[in-house]
Formats: sequence, C-alpha cells, structure tokens
Amino acid sequence: MTLINKKILSANKLLCFLSLMIVVGCTGTRINIPNAPEPNTTYDTTRGRPIVGEASGFQLLIFFPISVNDRQSRAYSQLVSQANGGFITDVKVKESWTYGFVGTVYRTTLTAMVYPYAPAGSLGPTSSNKVEDRLKKLDELKASKIITDEEYLQKRKALLDVI
Repeated sequence: MTLINKKILSANKLLCFLSLMIVVGCTGTRINIPNAPEPNTTYDTTRGRPIVGEASGFQLLIFFPISVNDRQSRAYSQLVSQANGGFITDVKVKESWTYGFVGTVYRTTLTAMVYPYAPAGSLGPTSSNKVEDRLKKLDELKASKIITDEEYLQKRKALLDVI
C-alpha cells in the first residue's frame, strides 16, 4: 500500500468517525407531555401549586455534548416526581445557555401547575362544582343521616375554608 492510499484510508476513517459522532451527538430523548387528565377523573382546581424542573448539560469545545441531549427528559422527570401523581398542566419551557472558556452550558427549565386528583365521590370542590352546590349536597347527606354531625361539621368547615 502506498503512502497516499494510507493517508486516504486514514482520512476516510476519520471522516466516518466524525460523521458517526455528529449523528449520535445530535439525538435526544423525546418526551410526551399529556394534554388532558386521565379519563373518568376529576381534579381539584382550588389546590393547584406551581412546580419547577431544571436540568443542564455542557457542550465541551463545540464538539463534545455532555448530558445535553436528554436534559428536557430529566427536567420533565423532576416535574413528575414533584407532582406526586397529580395532573400536570400549563407547562412552560425556557431554554438558556451560558458561554464559557471551553464550552457552553445549556439549561432547560420547565415550569407547570399541578392539581391533585379528587377521589370519586369526594366532597372536595372540583372544577365542575361550585361551593354552594357542595354545601347543599352536604346538607342533604346530613338530613338523610348518611353522614354524622361531626362529619358534617368537618366537611362544611373544609368547604368554607376554600372561599
């Protein structure tokens, strides 16, 4: 093999390696954010709370991604763990980056609201029921002796505390 053929072979190997690195380095993990609550469930819109998930990655010397491609997935995993099984909605994505001497830090921040699911038949307020309707239903349950006076007072206080 001549010297020119060896150089061409080495250049081809280097080109293949760099092409492979670009393809592998430019793939990320897809995340699926549900846009509706699970069927046959209700959630309590009065007890929503904000949650935040954040993840970063580093691009070393422009060519070497370190935890860059899966940062959205890691940030969403943080949201899910903070939600404690609640309904996540109003997800907002913020991407930012900071330049450094040897690379760039990429940061993904996801902010959302989480609402706890209301158990079936609960007396807690839901998105489709007003407090007045719930109080009337509570009065009916007490009048028909389905709930005790103590339960009635507890539930009534809980409903009025929401207002």
